[in-house]
Amino acid sequence: MLYGERNDETLAFDAAIEAGNKVIANIGLIKMFGKPRTNKMTRLTANINRKDTVIFVEPSLDLVAGDRLAITAASF
Repeated sequence: MLYGERNDETLAFDAAIEAGNKVIANIGLIKMFGKPRTNKMTRLTANINRKDTVIFVEPSLDLVAGDRLAITAASF
């Protein structure tokens, strides 16, 4: 979990690369620990609308209580 407020000061590595305010920047070795997830992505099986509280996805996603989802467009 990355802590901080959405409007906190952002980090700029140089004039071309702005990283935002929640970033893990690594130039060497990084180790992360936790439960390996079998499937990290799935597709919606029905359209969703803003403020929907239920979504339908393809089976085999190993969600557990407390997981956070990101829903993005697959095409335009």
